[in-house]
Formats: sequence, C-alpha cells, structure tokens
Amino acid sequence: MPGANKIKQLLAKDDFGEAFYLVDSDYRTQAQGWTKADHTGPLDLYEERNPGYVFRTGDYASDAACMQAAINAQVDFRGDMLYFTPGNYTPAAALVLDVPDARWMGSRRRRGQSATITAGVADALGSVTAADSMEFAYLRFVPLTAGVMISRGAGSDNWWLHDFVYDARGITADVGTIFMKDTGACLNTIIEDFIGQTNTALGPLYQTAASSVQGIIKNFSWLHSGNTLVTLLFETITGGAGATCWQIGPGHVQVGGGGAVTNLGAMINMTANATNATLVNITTSVGGATTALGWEATTGVAAEGDIVNSWVATIAGGAGRAALVGTT
Repeated sequence: MPGANKIKQLLAKDDFGEAFYLVDSDYRTQAQGWTKADHTGPLDLYEERNPGYVFRTGDYASDAACMQAAINAQVDFRGDMLYFTPGNYTPAAALVLDVPDARWMGSRRRRGQSATITAGVADALGSVTAADSMEFAYLRFVPLTAGVMISRGAGSDNWWLHDFVYDARGITADVGTIFMKDTGACLNTIIEDFIGQTNTALGPLYQTAASSVQGIIKNFSWLHSGNTLVTLLFETITGGAGATCWQIGPGHVQVGGGGAVTNLGAMINMTANATNATLVNITTSVGGATTALGWEATTGVAAEGDIVNSWVATIAGGAGRAALVGTT
C-alpha cells in the first residue's frame, strides 16, 4: 500500500487538495500486524501521520457510516481525494455525494484494482446532489441486482470516470441493474479506459436523463460470457428529446459462452430528427451484434443515431467482416 508521503506526492502534482484515507478493517487482522497494542502497525502509523484524515470501517457502525464521515470531512472545490486502501467496501445505505471537485481513487494502477466498492443497497452511491467535477479511478465496482450503482441528480456535471472495472459477473439477471443513471440533466460526462464484465442479462452501463448532453464512452473492453444483453453501453430514458451529442467508442465487445448482445446502445423515444449519438470505431466478436443490429432508435427515426467505422467479426475462415448497421 502506498505510504502517506507517496499519496501526498501524487496530490502535489495538482498542488491542491487533501488526502482522506478509507481503511477496511477486515483487510488485515491485528494478528498480522495491521494494528498493534504498542501503536507500531501500519494503520497506527497512518493515523499518527494523518490525524483526523484516516477513517477505518471498524470504528463505525457500518461501511456506509465510515464512508459518509470521510465524505463529510472533505471541502468543496478543493480537489480533495478519498483514497481507498486495499479492501472491500460495502455501503448498505445510500451515500450522499455532495462535494464538488472530489476524487475517489484506489491504488494508482490501470488494472488489477485492489479496492472494491460493492453495492449493498440500491443507489449505493447514491444521492448525488450538484456534485460537479467528480473523478472516479482505479476502483472495482460490483453492483446490486435490480439496483443502480451511481444515481446522479441534475447539475452533477463534468464527471470523469476512468481506469476502473465494472464487475457484474454472477449478478442475478435484471434489466434494472445499471452502473450509472442520471435522474436529471448532467452535462459533459466522460467514461473511458475501463473493463466491463457480465454473464447475465442486465441493464446498460449508463442510462442518461432526458437532457444529459455532450458525453463520451470510449477505450473500453467488454467481456460478456452468457445470456442476452439487450442494451450494453448507453441508453436514453423515455422522453429523452434533449439527450444529444454523444460519442460511443472506440471500444471492443467480446462475447463467448453462448452469450449475445442485441444492441450496443439505444435511443429511446427521441423526438429530434438529428444525430444524437454516434458509434465510432467499435468492434465486436460474432456474438456482439449482427449486421442488422448494433444501434437502436425505437421511434423509427434513423438519423437519431449513426455509426462510423464499426464492424462485426466473422468466424475464422469466413469471407470478411461486416459493418454494424443500426435498426430503426
């Protein structure tokens, strides 16, 4: 685990903000030396170096209470970082995310995230109120069946989610299982450099509100190994007339084990006869979509979603790849 000085060095690159540390009390036991009676264990040293900035789950009634206490200690617009030390954090109550410019970070490595946030309740990350410019990185997210992992209210703009894993393997099939959902207009969202893992029929990665605009989902690998996903990445909710100017791709969808993906994205009940989203530089394995699928505009207005330079693979020895084509 990086020491306190290392974390402060990482923050110093931005020359602002404070680091708050979440510690999973289940990660190391006292017998292993994590904390000692003479206060010489790693946790003890963390607490001594950073008094008031270390939040240990065992000191609170629940993981959610510990996480909320750390959130409440942060200062708006300062660029404070909530650093998740290795472990599994399971909020069983919806958290209130209301600190603009906050950063949620695990160990700074692109793959093999050592800190996991497992939803113990629907809307676990949960009541987001006008929290602009939040960043989530180097974390593993595990959803709850039929629950939304991150629920954002209007005005939670300029978010950046990157270098994370969305691990929904083994979650009971339910299209209500969604990683992130906007309940009001959220502008300028970037989701990039991530891995999605699924093997049951779930909802999309991201469901936008009626007027969430100017967003990007790119540089991803999605691994799906069972059952049929109707909509994989992006979906507008009913009445989404204003959800426009979205780029989806580049990225790759790999399907195996009898799995199938019907649509990579869906524009539902859009009313504007103009391009609202584009699939760009997307590739899929044979089960990722057929030549008649890939994009869906259920109102019958083909111009609402377009596709450029995106392809379905063919079985080895076949005649060649086929272009992804949207349905209307």
